[in-house]
Amino acid sequence: DDFLQILNVIKDSPQKSTILKDFYGCIRRNLWFDYFWKLFENNRMQGKNWIDLENEIKNVIERVDGVRANRGTEQYEGCSIENNIINPEKNVVISKKFDDMLWIDFQKFVLAFDIYLSIFVYNPDLVKAANRGNKVIISEQMPNIDHVMTFNYMDNYDILFPDIKPDNVCYLHGQLKYKTSIENGVVQDSSPLVLGFYANEGVSREGKLLRYQKIIQRTHNYLSSKYVSWFNATEKKNVFIVGHSLDMLDKDILLNSVFSASRMHTMFIKIFYHEEEVRWQLESNLINLIGVEDFQSTTYISKNIRFVKQNW
Repeated sequence: DDFLQILNVIKDSPQKSTILKDFYGCIRRNLWFDYFWKLFENNRMQGKNWIDLENEIKNVIERVDGVRANRGTEQYEGCSIENNIINPEKNVVISKKFDDMLWIDFQKFVLAFDIYLSIFVYNPDLVKAANRGNKVIISEQMPNIDHVMTFNYMDNYDILFPDIKPDNVCYLHGQLKYKTSIENGVVQDSSPLVLGFYANEGVSREGKLLRYQKIIQRTHNYLSSKYVSWFNATEKKNVFIVGHSLDMLDKDILLNSVFSASRMHTMFIKIFYHEEEVRWQLESNLINLIGVEDFQSTTYISKNIRFVKQNW
């Protein structure tokens, strides 16, 4: 049934055969896809959102260190993330070949993620329709927006805020490229999307493991850091930050911009949420991010940080 739904989405696309070939080529016998699919089938996947996928990636890479001390030359055939990393059998070794395939398959998985979002999820017509229906509400809740700092991969906010210049939108995790590439006849064998985790002190800084960390991927993929100048500017700026749950996985960016020690006490910050359950999670994440003392100071005493229910 899932495969028929996929075919229905692309049935009129002139690139249908290319899309299917590329997507299947990325997930076939892919170490990461097979591992995530097994977690999903056994109801062992953390949470419900894509950020929970990043936590699973972090979990795998952190465990690599635990079995990395045993080096060997075993054959790649039959190896898996489950058997070689998560629940390693006695005397199991991680060979260079397995190391290399883990990274190659990760890049293929990210490209498959790009294809999936570009072709099967993203629908600009629905975004435009939502914009027309909620234009007044959006302008009331978020007036005079100068810049958009987005952790999303899709350009929804280019559509929602058409008056904002492209130079004033910063995609911190990259933009979807696959659909545009194939429509222009360009073969895409990798994706510029950032999909990984924040490097804390508990994670190895060995070269091969650094590749899975967001700060390295942003640099490697030449992603823009222009948002830094927005917060360093002397004049007042209205910066709209979207697509983030305040999770620690992007601690480096959040603490160096809006939640830096100086700015969160001098700026007025609105954090939007849809449901009360989401607000509880956002508050919990913010405490983990800035600490209990700053949380109380900014949300309860000065009220520089406010949680606002989103009405659109």
